[in-house]
Amino acid sequence: LPLVQINDVVNFCDGSTYTIKPTIIATPGISKYEWTLDNTPVGNTKDLSHTFVQAENEQVLMLKATNRCGSSTSNSVKVTVRQRPTAVLTTDKGYLCQNQSTNISIAFKGTAPFVYQLPNQEVAESNQAMVSQQVTPLESTTYSLEQLQDAYCQANIEQDVENTHIVVYQEPDYSMDVTIPDPMISGSYVTVTA
Repeated sequence: LPLVQINDVVNFCDGSTYTIKPTIIATPGISKYEWTLDNTPVGNTKDLSHTFVQAENEQVLMLKATNRCGSSTSNSVKVTVRQRPTAVLTTDKGYLCQNQSTNISIAFKGTAPFVYQLPNQEVAESNQAMVSQQVTPLESTTYSLEQLQDAYCQANIEQDVENTHIVVYQEPDYSMDVTIPDPMISGSYVTVTA
């Protein structure tokens, strides 16, 4: 009978695809592979490529391999599917005048430490679930994260990060012409055109 072993199954991240390569010793060769996750078929090739989702957390993964001499079932492996980290960005002020500053707060969910990066900033790390950083945008800007990961998983920025938007009002630009009569005589008028 075949000898079937599932090796080194680690934590999986929600929505990520992994390939699991079992150890199989069999003579004659294997003619049929049956991967199951809590008795639900999930694959029929030697290596299992599967996208794990949060609903599969704590389910049991097994492989049944069959050759001409019979079938053998692998060890049972309980899978751990971890949620991806999330972040919500907020601002103290949604509207600024040019050259004013505000704080961007980032609320993380996941398992610390959090490694993150705001646009045009250095990569930062925090063990706190909330961080704040002062920004002085030059123009209206939507703030998001360039990257986010926690102790276990990488975030999908488009799905896992809630952005914030800051509107920046430019300083008024007044152009005016002043016409002063030459010579300036008492009772003359100065003309200002704006």
